[in-house]
Amino acid sequence: MRESNEQKDKIIVKIVEDLRTIEYILRDFDAVFVPSITSQIPDLEAYSKKIHNHGNVLVVMETTRYIGLAVLYANDFEGKVAYLSQIGVKPGVQQSGIGTRLLEECINKAKSLSMETLKLEVAIANEKAISFYLKHGFEYYGKASSDTQYMIKEI
Repeated sequence: MRESNEQKDKIIVKIVEDLRTIEYILRDFDAVFVPSITSQIPDLEAYSKKIHNHGNVLVVMETTRYIGLAVLYANDFEGKVAYLSQIGVKPGVQQSGIGTRLLEECINKAKSLSMETLKLEVAIANEKAISFYLKHGFEYYGKASSDTQYMIKEI
């Protein structure tokens, strides 16, 4: 299903700055990611503090529940490289433009902080995510580990 511009315009992205809310959202989205957040980062409290102090959390809400999440670091002012740490959409609302809207807002945020490149790391087995990134102009940038690869996009 492709989103129309009208649908896309109705997707409101908000920035979350409250530490407890960041930790809550990470726990809420844990199983959305492959592999899960907690399988990679067992101490979500410390990770939440790191994001709170150095990153940006962007969310999409549907009434009172979070349905989209992106975590962006845009603090490499020397290299001008922003890093998309996570982006995910809850099952049931995927393929509705939420991921695209979150990515657009991450790019806008990175550009507003004078970043020129957006970089991310993705599991090689996560074909769905790789397809999404390729569709949005990312290119392969080499292996990050035996299971993951980097992708970049000039912004």
